[in-house]
Amino acid sequence: MAYPVLAENNVTPLFDNMMKQHLLKNNLFAFYLTSDDSQNESDLTFGYYDKTKYIGTMKWHPIIYKFMFGIALDDILINGRSLGFCGPNGKNKNCIITVDSGTSY
Repeated sequence: MAYPVLAENNVTPLFDNMMKQHLLKNNLFAFYLTSDDSQNESDLTFGYYDKTKYIGTMKWHPIIYKFMFGIALDDILINGRSLGFCGPNGKNKNCIITVDSGTSY
């Protein structure tokens, strides 16, 4: 699922290979992770996301760091209170968070 820059030399990552072969309805993948006590099972989908697995509106963010699925982060709030993680009032525009289910970084 990684970007090609992280792949072994001369190896095309699975998802890039699927896109290249036009196997997907949409060029996206989604994962749904649950705990052991959940009634649903975790899953991974290719080409779509299961709208029954979340509540609310899907929000799309551009990937700005195409190495580890990095997206811009303004701040982190807990109970509505800022942690100031990205500077005062989210002013640090170089603040990035990685959305990745399988990295240790």
